[in-house]
Amino acid sequence: MLGIAPLTGDTSVAPTLSVVAASQLLYGGAMGIEDANDISYRQAVAPDAIQGRMNATIRTVNRAVFFVGALAAGVLMTILGFAQTLVVGAVVFAVAAVVIVVSPLRTARHDDVAEVE
Repeated sequence: MLGIAPLTGDTSVAPTLSVVAASQLLYGGAMGIEDANDISYRQAVAPDAIQGRMNATIRTVNRAVFFVGALAAGVLMTILGFAQTLVVGAVVFAVAAVVIVVSPLRTARHDDVAEVE
């Protein structure tokens, strides 16, 4: 969102702070909605015996993606510049959205999972 309201020597802090605050609020709300669905589904389909390992694996991969993403963004900004890196990020998120839209995950239901005892 800083691409919409960048902070430069000619701008004041108020518009940039407003855009960033609104973006963070929207992001936080979306995470709250997504996390409840994501975690509930994983807990429903995974056997009780592997719940801890599954959660630890998901959290480890999640943190690793943050690290790799931050490193890649820094490298891309050094090589390509700010605007081009934002475009690359937007394309990556668009591809991720398309993968979710066409995957069977959207129509998956708890009844689809075979009972594991």
